Amino acid sequence: MKPANSRPKKQGPGEKRPDKLSPVELALTKLADSASRRGLLAKLGGGLLGLLGVCLIPELPIDRRVTRVHAQSDCSTWYLCGIYGNLCTNCGGGLNWCPSPTSVGSGSWSACCTRWDDGYQETYTYEDCCYVEAGYCWPFCANGSSQSAWCDSYNDVYWCTIAVSGGACP
Repeated sequence: MKPANSRPKKQGPGEKRPDKLSPVELALTKLADSASRRGLLAKLGGGLLGLLGVCLIPELPIDRRVTRVHAQSDCSTWYLCGIYGNLCTNCGGGLNWCPSPTSVGSGSWSACCTRWDDGYQETYTYEDCCYVEAGYCWPFCANGSSQSAWCDSYNDVYWCTIAVSGGACP
């Protein structure tokens, strides 16, 4: 026999009986019973930041420049047959343009390079990019004969070298 004070709770207007809850309401009720608000907010915030591409764990202090440098240029590329210097492609410039804020020096040197796949010979002119401060770009390529820096101003120093195509070899 049931005690007299154990009557079922009356339902208010708009309340549903627990056995009449929709699957969504049932799932939310179970979630509310098992999780704290702070924990739920932390998981939702972390998930949202993850969707936005923000990582809460900082990157390890690893110097990733070496991997990037090797992926961009290789000293053994056929058109670098006469280069003697640092590649501007690894300093923010291109194969044939100096990185900002540098400028092309006063002199240049040339070499006739042979394409490996078809034997075509093309002239490449190499020019130094100069600036008031020295730059550090890797790798240093010494495929041609030793060259002095072609920086024309007394306060400009060598930064990197570009290679400009000059057409078929004479």
